[in-house]
Amino acid sequence: MTPISNTLSKNLSQHIAKTIKLLMLLGLINLALLHAPSEAAHGIAQFGEPKYPAGFRSFDYANPDAPVGGSLTLALTTQNSSFDKYNPFSMKGRPAPGVLELMFETLTINSWDEVNTQYGLLADDITLAPTQDAVTFHIRDEARFSNGDPVTASDVAYSFRVLTSKEASPKFKAYFSEVEKVVVLDKQTVRFDFKRKGRDISFIAGSLPVFSPKWGALANGEKTPFSKLKFEQPIASGIYLIEKGSRGQGIRYRRNPEYWGKHLAVRRGSFNFEYIAYKLYKDPDTQVAALRAGEFDFLSETKMRYWCCQYIGKRFDEGELVKEIVPHKNPPGMNGWVLNLRRERFQDPRVRLALNYAMDFEWINQKIFASEFKRQYSFFSNSPLAASGSLVRMNSSCWSHCGMRFRQKYLAQSLCSQIRIRLPVCARA
Repeated sequence: MTPISNTLSKNLSQHIAKTIKLLMLLGLINLALLHAPSEAAHGIAQFGEPKYPAGFRSFDYANPDAPVGGSLTLALTTQNSSFDKYNPFSMKGRPAPGVLELMFETLTINSWDEVNTQYGLLADDITLAPTQDAVTFHIRDEARFSNGDPVTASDVAYSFRVLTSKEASPKFKAYFSEVEKVVVLDKQTVRFDFKRKGRDISFIAGSLPVFSPKWGALANGEKTPFSKLKFEQPIASGIYLIEKGSRGQGIRYRRNPEYWGKHLAVRRGSFNFEYIAYKLYKDPDTQVAALRAGEFDFLSETKMRYWCCQYIGKRFDEGELVKEIVPHKNPPGMNGWVLNLRRERFQDPRVRLALNYAMDFEWINQKIFASEFKRQYSFFSNSPLAASGSLVRMNSSCWSHCGMRFRQKYLAQSLCSQIRIRLPVCARA
């Protein structure tokens, strides 16, 4: 073999060896990516990191040393003075108040002092896939239903299957629509596969209410269809059990003495009342009168005509009932008028602006609402996403101080003539 051939052969061998090493390296990289460690944790935050570390004692807003006992009586008028089932998931009928919140638990629970962070409730471990197309939950070994049965991964899959079927209200199928399927990996482990990649879907999966397949089982071995469940006691894992229900009057819950999760950090310091009852009233006037008579303990009032003038009497004077404004940081709902622009009378933008001016919010707020309301200055008022700065303050001040000067004059101009007019300073700002 000639020297040239030897050189070519040697170079070719070196090139092949380098290529093989490169392919092996790429294979190792792909293998590492394929088996990248998943994000397993006691909690997952939508933004940043969870506030509470693993092993935390309780949420900051809960008192872990609060006494357990006593009773709480609440009132409702939204149930049309009655209920006709204990099943909050079926489509037909009206469920008893409190049954969903007090008797059923989810895989995770959101904290109230973070933007969007979930911590394990029925689950003690949350594993989000590195590709964010699946989330895996490990069910706590100690989790139990009210009948004493352990909560298993099969129960989670069963609950998902029922809630996304025709047996349940369609709203649940719509809510879980981005979950492709639920896979049982072992007795205590279940995986939710997503239809799209997204960290947010893990929060949807974690909010799945879990109940036992034995709910509705009859003594003869048959089972009542889920959609037909009415007053059969739910078999779930929540803190409370139904003690007594009376259609047209109310329902009373008692704390389950065998509740499995009283030691959990996410439960410590909360749900301490031994009994929680709901009383039903036909109308708000009757409800307010019942509060003044001391028939129930708490009412969140949103109607000014009741707030300003109805909460008076002996119990308020003696301090037994306390009237208090509690500030919050929740974005308020938008209230306003929607005009039909297909009608000729509303097609002139000056008419629409005039109607806006015609409602003297400042006067109504001062004379009727005791200055308790504020104009909304953003689509996201009272939240970190709200508009801020000097322009917002200027517009707010403009509405309050110079709006009245233009209302009547501008209203007359825009409604009574079609002449070209100059918008007032406040409108142009």
